[in-house]
Amino acid sequence: MKFVNNKNNFPELKKALDGAKKQIYICSAWISNILEKLFDDEWFKKHKKIPPDIKILLRLGETSDLNFSDINTILDISEQLHAEIKFTRHLHAKVNIIDGTFATVGSFNLTKGGYGDKENEGRNEEIGVIIKDKNKIKELEKEFLEIWDNAYSLDENFSTLGVTINNGNNRVVDYIAFKEIESGKFVEIQAEDYNGKLHNWLGQVTEPIAYNTIFFDRIDSEIAQDERFKDIISALTEKKPVVRNIKLDLTVHSLGYSHLRYGHIKILKEIVRNDKGQIQTLAFNRIPIPAGAYITKAKEDVLRGIFPAQEKYIAKLVSDPEVKISMNYEEILSKHLSIFGATGSGKSYFTKRFIEGFYNWKEQNKSHKKCRIIIIDTHNEYVKNNKEWSKDIREVIKEINLKDDVVKKMNGEIIDENTDYSKWKDYGLPLKSDEIKILKDAYKETESKKDKEKAFLDYIKQFTTDRIRDKELTEIIRRIAKEKLEEAPGKENEGKNKDVNEAMIDTTIANKLFFSKDIGSKAELKDFLEKSVADFKENYPKDYEKYKDNLIENILKILANGEDFSPAFPKESYNTIERLIKEKKIGFKEEKDFIGNILKSSKMIYVVNTDDLGMEETRKHLGTFLNMVLDRGKEKDFEALIVVEEAQNFAPEKESKDSSSKALMKIASEGRKFNIGLIVITQRPAYTRKDVLAQCNTSAIFRLINNNDIDAIERSVEAVSESLLKELPEYPCGQCIFTGVGIGYPVTVNILELKN
Repeated sequence: MKFVNNKNNFPELKKALDGAKKQIYICSAWISNILEKLFDDEWFKKHKKIPPDIKILLRLGETSDLNFSDINTILDISEQLHAEIKFTRHLHAKVNIIDGTFATVGSFNLTKGGYGDKENEGRNEEIGVIIKDKNKIKELEKEFLEIWDNAYSLDENFSTLGVTINNGNNRVVDYIAFKEIESGKFVEIQAEDYNGKLHNWLGQVTEPIAYNTIFFDRIDSEIAQDERFKDIISALTEKKPVVRNIKLDLTVHSLGYSHLRYGHIKILKEIVRNDKGQIQTLAFNRIPIPAGAYITKAKEDVLRGIFPAQEKYIAKLVSDPEVKISMNYEEILSKHLSIFGATGSGKSYFTKRFIEGFYNWKEQNKSHKKCRIIIIDTHNEYVKNNKEWSKDIREVIKEINLKDDVVKKMNGEIIDENTDYSKWKDYGLPLKSDEIKILKDAYKETESKKDKEKAFLDYIKQFTTDRIRDKELTEIIRRIAKEKLEEAPGKENEGKNKDVNEAMIDTTIANKLFFSKDIGSKAELKDFLEKSVADFKENYPKDYEKYKDNLIENILKILANGEDFSPAFPKESYNTIERLIKEKKIGFKEEKDFIGNILKSSKMIYVVNTDDLGMEETRKHLGTFLNMVLDRGKEKDFEALIVVEEAQNFAPEKESKDSSSKALMKIASEGRKFNIGLIVITQRPAYTRKDVLAQCNTSAIFRLINNNDIDAIERSVEAVSESLLKELPEYPCGQCIFTGVGIGYPVTVNILELKN
């Protein structure tokens, strides 16, 4: 170890630099043009073939630092040296390390005052040491590199993008940029809080703005005297358009680069790292962002922390193309996905990419491994031989037909909730309103039955015979009822007793009471019947023993029919309906056990083709099929992701009684409880049911041109800014917005290519 001062330290450092072979580390708060003397022409000649690795570290914390450090010289020399150059705001150390064999530590900066010679001795007294002990130098290198790793770059890729300015709060801050920062760019902000604690924040640029100072936003006496203003006015006042244009062009460009970049940053999270520099957590930020904080590009590990981690990536950020991302498939399965885009925007291509990623995810996830993917394919875009599928996916695809493999089409008329029974007069069945009511109720009975035809006929049959045969029992019950009504005291029961009495006499009212869904009316009658039966048992014990079997049922029949003992449904009509069903002229869709079949199959992706059916018939069959899927999901032995192309056809925004629309809404609202996920794909969101779209908590939004469709997106999709939506008409194929719970933050991405 040797002591030196600023009168004799220069030759020692110059000699070591001239002999450098591998590396040179320079650390000095201030650096002046003395670099030109240290790295002279002789040095460059000597190190032309194999230049050493050079790192230069200085301080740039206040404007006064520029009075001592010659930035232009530093940048020029470092470019010639191919050196890395960084800075910190509070650097005070003065260290030089060469090849791990020579080092200086002292109070002297790398300036002419710090390294004086006979021509320029420093005014301040400086002192330091020269170290040649390799072990000590190794320790010194470690100290240097720790400072270096946390410093900011000052090279052509200057990592500091800008600084924050006033009016920052815990959610938004304004900034001035040193270089272009595009909309959607993720950035990191670093600054000390009011108590001196260092914080790091993750933000996203929401609105970059360009301002040119040569075009004034106000005109006053001071600006009017500005030479730049005078030149522009002179150019604008030229009479000839050609001269005016040329002169204005030359004037503007001769004034030099005078653009200012500023804008707004949305604060997403506070980045909390541990002692090793690893991310500990991304926390909600609760303190305001101070002015003067440095803004840098967000590090990759931070971005990885805010986006879902999957083995297969499906897109890359437009603002940071090196960052590849995917979606949270678990969230999509339970909370649904909507995909919007005009024809040719890339939405179907993305869907294949998404399905491929989802398939790989579920195969690696034990709890979802048996989940099936079912695609409703309206244009044969997802067939097995489509070259956009990877080889692995083609092997697990099974193509099926909605007509033949899922539900079987009837040759005659299908009975469902929309059947118009008044038209059955064409079959020789002129039905009355009461008879039509029985048929509608008969259909409701079939909804939970496997053999729908038998359930339908059985329900009707009970109305085809004399339902009350024992007139003696009839008279007994009527007598009890009459006595009961006469015994009822007080005015409070007058209305109730009157209603019951009228119900017994008026067949029409009685039918409404006993065969309607009005629970309140039934409750009143049940109360009345229970009291009547109790009196019957007490007053007529022998008759009670005789008639106790089906007693309540017989009482209901008596009350329902009054004194009319004729059938409620003609037997001839019943026979006609039975014959028509046997001849397959009317009947029910023959549902196949599609779910059971696919559970037995090793295939995991099912492409349901609808080409051979008209739209009206497709809607009916699709509604039946989707209800089958949801019903099986409720049994908790089945999971599925349903992909519906051209959703505007199956769940239109206008009021629709189509079974497909009702079924899609049912899956959208209830499916999440049973892991029946839904992907809704449409090129016309304005024409698609908003209550279905609103249930999709994640969205991929591709190019849309129609303003009505863009407005529909704004109403149904949360967290997408108006400025992002305005860009949609200009999006190239494959570019889109990801937003919602499946991604975390709204981002603009480019879809990755499928690898076959």
